[in-house]
Amino acid sequence: MLVLGVDAGGSKTVCQLADENGQVVAEARGPAAHLQTLGELEVEKVLHALIDEVLAARAERPGVICLGMAGVLRAVVEVRKPGALHPATAGVSVVRTASGTSRRDRCGH
Repeated sequence: MLVLGVDAGGSKTVCQLADENGQVVAEARGPAAHLQTLGELEVEKVLHALIDEVLAARAERPGVICLGMAGVLRAVVEVRKPGALHPATAGVSVVRTASGTSRRDRCGH
């Protein structure tokens, strides 16, 4: 099973695809994706572009997606509707956490 990880930060955004052994098999880097600074539409454009890049030419889709986001004003742990992040994520639950929160907050405890 592949895992897609996205760190959407205030200075850059990194998207990595890893295999079941934790080995990074694809990576893409792009501009900042700070939600409060750029707004939802611009952040969505950055995320789509990077996800497209790491999934290019891959038949297998990720089974898990983890998304850390800058610019979220409170601790959030959210499981989004499958396919809501990107068309390639149909059938995959997306876990999103606010960056800059404590581990305890991110884990929902």
